[in-house]
Amino acid sequence: MLFPRGQVDGRHWAAVGGAFGARLATLVQPAPPYYALHGLVAAGLVRREWADQQAARYPTHAGLGASQRAKALDIRPTTTGWLDLAPGARPSTRRSELDAIISGHMGIRLGTDVPLPAEPVLADFLERTRAYAERYAPPGQLGTPGAEAGLARSYWLLEIFESVYRSGAVEESMHRVFRPGVPTIEVMRAAASEQVVEELARLAEQTQSYGALAELRRLAGNPAPGRPLGIAGPVLVNHWADGDLLISGPDGATLIDVKTVVKTDRPDRSSRWLWQLLCYAWLDTADRYRIRSVAFYFARHGVLVTWPLAEFTDLLLGGADPRQARAEFLTAARKAMTGEGARLPTGHAELPPA
Repeated sequence: MLFPRGQVDGRHWAAVGGAFGARLATLVQPAPPYYALHGLVAAGLVRREWADQQAARYPTHAGLGASQRAKALDIRPTTTGWLDLAPGARPSTRRSELDAIISGHMGIRLGTDVPLPAEPVLADFLERTRAYAERYAPPGQLGTPGAEAGLARSYWLLEIFESVYRSGAVEESMHRVFRPGVPTIEVMRAAASEQVVEELARLAEQTQSYGALAELRRLAGNPAPGRPLGIAGPVLVNHWADGDLLISGPDGATLIDVKTVVKTDRPDRSSRWLWQLLCYAWLDTADRYRIRSVAFYFARHGVLVTWPLAEFTDLLLGGADPRQARAEFLTAARKAMTGEGARLPTGHAELPPA
């Protein structure tokens, strides 16, 4: 079992989990860090237009037509094609509390068509991170301990950005980097402590040494080196339910929930994990992802536990009719998500005209 070295605060556990999740996402697919980019927009550090431009630079999105590239954050690959998360919608230009910080410290009036001060250095950071991962740890492969330590600094920073999107607030770690002014890349990468870097590198190494990486590759049909293993961050319901990883194999896909917890002996919590995983699989009503198996990866233990979806469903339902149970769940889910402005996907995956 892998523990942090030394004393850590409560925020450490979730932040390391988020950063390691970002690392595994890149292991599976060279896709944009969607929610880190959304977090930068929400923080007021970048324009939505800039975020879409950056998303379009990633290998998954590089071949899109001009109209899709202009809204690249809303265009997601699935197992069966492409998905437009906001058909016909215009990108958001939302600003938040860092607006005042940027304006006050930079003396700049923010406008939607005016480049913001932090955009060039953030673009350079993303480009360097993308190139480094492609060279030293391409999809389906881990890097050397030194390479993983270098990547850990980048993914820790991406987690800081994503936390703005997830929580709706700018935390102290973000303020430390950006409050004094536009930082250098060196300042940004120094946001991760040596303790954090070492822990993230150990988590990555454990994925390989305990056999989980080999199992992920097997589930994906053992693709050629450098080929993606599946989908990073599959969206089941936009802004309501998105998974961690989806491994695409010849006999269907495996939806994986990544956990960085130390203990799994609390029945109430474990029960919620199990039911959430099943419900996420049930939410794929259009079968965009061809989910046929589900799994948990317990990163601190290096253990990947998988079930065929039908078997997993039977275990949880205890003999109840799965079709009726799913129908009842979807009825309740529709009511809940409608109240929050979300909706179930319909039809087949589609890509809007270029």
